[in-house]
Amino acid sequence: MTNKGGHSGVDANIDITKQDIEQFAPRLRVISHIGFVLWWYQSIMEYRGSPENLKSILASTTLKNMIFGWWSPMSLFINPVVTMLNWIRFFRYRVIYKDFESSPREFIMSEKKRFIDAPAKTDKNLKRALLSLVIVVTCLILIVFVSNIMNN
Repeated sequence: MTNKGGHSGVDANIDITKQDIEQFAPRLRVISHIGFVLWWYQSIMEYRGSPENLKSILASTTLKNMIFGWWSPMSLFINPVVTMLNWIRFFRYRVIYKDFESSPREFIMSEKKRFIDAPAKTDKNLKRALLSLVIVVTCLILIVFVSNIMNN
């Protein structure tokens, strides 16, 4: 193992394949949220590329979320969270992309090492828990709101 470019544990003798680039290059996940009268729909898209190119994609998704994302009671609470998460992810992606752009080989090797050394990911469980919390809080707010209307 060599210590090249300040990254410990990066082996200079390992070649990077196209598959490594596909797997470990930075990606931006963007959530599109559409609210309907009684239900809502979300889709998650993954994009790669420069932040300048992806900013227009994120802006069009944000516009779509703002126009079509409000049309259900749950969406009134979910849509702002989704929009905020999209922009937070974008700003984080810009920082990560700078590291990737400055030295792609070192970035991929460190990501590969992190992937191999990392325990099971809990990111999906955390997102599910957050979504469940949003749903429960929204339901409680709706119950209080409806009970107040019925009492008056």
